[in-house]
Amino acid sequence: NTMGLTLEEKKLLPLLTRLMEMCSTKKNDYVKIGSLSKLYMGGFSIGISNGLDQNSQMQSFVYVKTKMLYEDLENAVNLTEEILNQCILSDTDRIKVSVTEICTDFESEYLYNAHRFAMLKAGSMVSESMLESEITGGTSCYQNMKQISDSKDSFKTLENPCTCPREFPVCICGKKPLGKVITHKPIVADEEENKVN
Repeated sequence: NTMGLTLEEKKLLPLLTRLMEMCSTKKNDYVKIGSLSKLYMGGFSIGISNGLDQNSQMQSFVYVKTKMLYEDLENAVNLTEEILNQCILSDTDRIKVSVTEICTDFESEYLYNAHRFAMLKAGSMVSESMLESEITGGTSCYQNMKQISDSKDSFKTLENPCTCPREFPVCICGKKPLGKVITHKPIVADEEENKVN
C-alpha cells in the first residue's frame, strides 16, 4: 500500500518499479536474474495501481504480475521474493537507463495522457484515484522523470535533496536523501557477462 507515501516519494515510484524489474540482487547479478526470470516465469512486471475498495476508500499499491507453469511455481515465487527483498538499487548506470526508458515510454503516450487529464479536469471529473494515477503514471510523472534525466546533478540531488539555504545550521525543509552514489566510475561488464550478452 502506497497511501502513506509523500508526494515526492510517489513521483519516484515508476523509477523504483522499473529498477526492480532490471536490478541485481545480493545473490545474483541482473543478467542471471533476467535468465532465471525467463526460465521460471517467462518474465514479470511490477506496476502501480489506484482505485477505490469496496468501502469507497482510496487504495494505491505496487503489484507484481507474472505467469508461470505450475511445476515452476516454487522457483518463481522464490525468485520474485529475492527481487522484492534483496534488489540492489544503488547501481547508477541502471538508474540512468531506467530513467531514459521511462521517459521514452511516456513520450510515446504523452499527448494522449495530457489530453485525457485535461478533459477530465475541465469536466471536474478528477477523482482522488485519477490524481494518484496522474502522479505515478501521467504527465506529472513524465515531467518529473524528464527533470531527473536532464539534470546534470540528478544523482547529487537524490543524495542530498535539501533546498535550505547553505547558511542555515540545520535542515528545515525536511527532505530526506533518496539514495547514495556508491561510485562515480563506470561499471564495466567482465568477460563472462559479455559472453552471456
